[in-house]
Amino acid sequence: MHLPALVLVEHSAFWPLLFTATGKQPLRVSPAYAKIAANGEGQVPSYQMLVAAEKGDSLPPDAPYLRHWPQNYDYVLLLYAGKLPAKDRPLLPERLVLLREGDIAALYRVRGSALQ
Repeated sequence: MHLPALVLVEHSAFWPLLFTATGKQPLRVSPAYAKIAANGEGQVPSYQMLVAAEKGDSLPPDAPYLRHWPQNYDYVLLLYAGKLPAKDRPLLPERLVLLREGDIAALYRVRGSALQ
């Protein structure tokens, strides 16, 4: 659950749930990331939430970072990738390109991201 924090430190990545609670944290979200930051506490979204966002389904109010996620993120880190059901493999192939996969995590590049 804390693996995204390591990515933040080692690769200067943005994690929308870290240091985003206004008045609670010593750090502030830069204006460039404010629209995709969770304001307050949140939970790491499940892959089902990504699928729901892709289909246009309603999302929890504490997950603004999932709206338009393909346009706002370059990578998706899926935790517990080894537990992804066979019926959901490959995960969103029209949106995600699998880069690395293991039982603990899988790293995907978002198709159409600025890094292509």
